[in-house]
Amino acid sequence: MAKYQLDSKDYLELWKYCEEVAGRDKDRMVTISTWLLAFAVAIHAYILTKQMKFNLLSINIDGNMQVIVLAVAGIITCWIVKHLIYAFSAYANRYWFMADWLKKNKIEGLSEFHDKEVFIKAIKNDSDHLSKAQLKLISFSLSGSTTEGVIGVFKTMLHLTNGLLYLFVLEIFFVLILGITHIVKSILTS
Repeated sequence: MAKYQLDSKDYLELWKYCEEVAGRDKDRMVTISTWLLAFAVAIHAYILTKQMKFNLLSINIDGNMQVIVLAVAGIITCWIVKHLIYAFSAYANRYWFMADWLKKNKIEGLSEFHDKEVFIKAIKNDSDHLSKAQLKLISFSLSGSTTEGVIGVFKTMLHLTNGLLYLFVLEIFFVLILGITHIVKSILTS
């Protein structure tokens, strides 16, 4: 039986496939993460508008336990979003890595159209503001044929998720502090 040999057209088709699959994984990550982040924002908005009542002189919280449960649900949602971002970026990275290898080693003339050095310089300039996990994620995406927009999407999704996580933790902390002050006040007055 004769061994099948791939020609340049086959490699080009394989490269297109890898780029397409990586792009679809990135799009799925953005879609799912956006919906989950919207859900987390809705939880946060509900807590602020329905559970916490602000006056000029005082803050009243209806249903302290509800606020804590909702904030924990928001934290879990944000945690899921972060893991989805990392998982989908790893899948996209696998295909971008394969596409990058094909581009460099099997398809002549294609590598000059995708220069990741520009992106590496941009990331090094912004590395002071990023965590190690975020830099790792970006380095994953840089190993393939990514665009600056893709890197921006990963960074933006992580920053939004981290911001929402901090808000939910603050809400729990706020409710606990108010509960403690209420207990101390009732002990002192009795």
